[in-house]
Amino acid sequence: MKKVLEIKNLEIEYFSKKNKIIALKDINIDLFENEIISIIGESASGKSTLALAILSLLDSNAKVTNGQIIFENENLLKASEKEMNKIRGKKISIIFQDPFSSLNPTMKIGKQILEAISNNPSKQKVKNLLKDVGIQDTTLRYNQYPHQISGGMRQRVMIAMAIASNPKIIIADEPTTSLDTTYQMQIIDLLKNINKKYRSSIIFISHNIALVSNIATKLFIMKEGKIVERGNTQNILNRAAHPYTELLLNSLFKMDRKEKINF
Repeated sequence: MKKVLEIKNLEIEYFSKKNKIIALKDINIDLFENEIISIIGESASGKSTLALAILSLLDSNAKVTNGQIIFENENLLKASEKEMNKIRGKKISIIFQDPFSSLNPTMKIGKQILEAISNNPSKQKVKNLLKDVGIQDTTLRYNQYPHQISGGMRQRVMIAMAIASNPKIIIADEPTTSLDTTYQMQIIDLLKNINKKYRSSIIFISHNIALVSNIATKLFIMKEGKIVERGNTQNILNRAAHPYTELLLNSLFKMDRKEKINF
């Protein structure tokens, strides 16, 4: 398989007037065509920093001190803002964890998706995208505002925007955090279907190792800015090599490992 993204020896620090914090340390990840991988870790482990770094959306107090992010034979860390604008949302898209704050509350859903389409935007294409993410009554939904639909449906709208330009890579940054268990599994199934139909590679970021066992073929376990374990999903779930991974598994439920894997 062909690599679509290479992250090599990436290191990022956050600076303040008094000190610095190492956010990422020696991160190495390869993403292949049509692959779904997952980055797992607790809050502040560096997962979202990694996602933002790929799209050059880091805060001004963040500094890349080492490494490369290679996409289409170019180092994205060296790309200009003009060059990144041709990539963001078009070749690499992102689904944020809070769709309500990510969507424009004053703009109808259909128009927001329409603006995300880079090639031949049309109302019919928007309706087709809504159907692809499992939203029915497309004419009604097209003309509604974000506050008029449920949280699960808002997340589906965000996914429709993410796939609007058929990107090579989709970054899903905790896309199920604000949803209940039923909606979480619906979003997981939806992303798997998107992966099959659109052939987009997916980076699924989460703190829930049981949840991602249903979607990712490979796991990268992050702790304090470092990848402490990586490998095939089922191998890690059955034989975790790092104590931190074992803690993540044990913290989920008081049940045996087989039940956790089948979550």
